[in-house]
Amino acid sequence: MNSKIFNFLLFAFAFLFLSGCLKKGEDDPAISLRSRKARVVGKWKIKSGRLTLNNFFINNDTVLSDINIVYTSNSYQTERKASNSSYGNYNTTSLGSLSYVFEFKKDGGFSSTYIADGTYTNKIIGKWNFTGNVGDQKNKDQIVINITSNFVTAPGPLIDSSIYTGNTSDYTYSIKELRNNKLVLTSFTSYDNGQNTSKNSRSTELVFEK
Repeated sequence: MNSKIFNFLLFAFAFLFLSGCLKKGEDDPAISLRSRKARVVGKWKIKSGRLTLNNFFINNDTVLSDINIVYTSNSYQTERKASNSSYGNYNTTSLGSLSYVFEFKKDGGFSSTYIADGTYTNKIIGKWNFTGNVGDQKNKDQIVINITSNFVTAPGPLIDSSIYTGNTSDYTYSIKELRNNKLVLTSFTSYDNGQNTSKNSRSTELVFEK
């Protein structure tokens, strides 16, 4: 084989191999010898994170309700605030134990298990995949989770289960950081009530480790 052709094929192979291993998330390593999918696949346990839910008046930024949940590897802290007659006026904080696990399978299967205080359990089952060049997003810098079932058990008689079919709602996370043993997922959504008087937002940042 001509040496120029051999060198070209070698370069092309190396480019195709490395294109899936180069930095995509803002805190990703510059390069990894494992593909992006290979790094995602596995069982991930929460290390830290937060979930923030806001509802406020647009015209004066008055908070109707504000919920902020902070996660650690084995606990959670929830702060709730409200300053409106419809919601009451309160400022409360609660603490509890936590176990929170995501599992991404090689065949595209997904499951998550959230256990709070040893008594409340939320188990989600579904499928996962990367997004590909949607809008301004790079290829494989987001993960979409399609939920097929959701099971909730809580203290007392509550057992709630839902099975989803068809074009159901999905969760989409941006991958802020992806390493062999660290995964950081973020998301943000915001919407108003259609009358331009109040607005809701939801933001998350979840840090997992294997």
